[in-house]
Amino acid sequence: MKFKNLFSNIFFIKYLIKACLPKYTGGELRFYDMHGKFRSNELDRFKKDLVTYLTRQIGLEAQMTIRCTRGISLHTFHGNLFLKKAEVFALPNLSPHLAFAMEVSIDEPLIDLTAVCFQTAVLYTTTTAERRLRVHTYCVPVSRSYNELINSVDQDALACLLSKIGRYIYMIFLFFLKL
Repeated sequence: MKFKNLFSNIFFIKYLIKACLPKYTGGELRFYDMHGKFRSNELDRFKKDLVTYLTRQIGLEAQMTIRCTRGISLHTFHGNLFLKKAEVFALPNLSPHLAFAMEVSIDEPLIDLTAVCFQTAVLYTTTTAERRLRVHTYCVPVSRSYNELINSVDQDALACLLSKIGRYIYMIFLFFLKL
């Protein structure tokens, strides 16, 4: 019994060591437990994920620029992307399944504003060698009430952001553990 637990921990440790790869390749890493009692379910999940990955639309060599309303600045970025210069990112590949998170800080008082706007432009190459530009604008109302703020939080986005922050802190912890 001890050997089985030892080997399952070794597989998980190898998975954690490889967990930094998506950061540099722009991809994703998934774990399939082929040694447990749910092997057939994991195999079906692997087949489904592989078909989804091979048939989805993909963009190559993308660049993303983010602008925001005066008085607001972006200071921390989470996701599989590279910061080239202030507010310009390089993405090795791009698909509709990717998500990025940015932390916002308020530099100036937003007294006279009713909304804050963010604009994202993505320039990428399709698999048919076309260059495409996508622009998205997102406006968020400004509120002075904590109740309105808490009630308007997107819980899925918040959970995604907290998981990305947790993964980042854990990777730093592993780095200092090796020293």
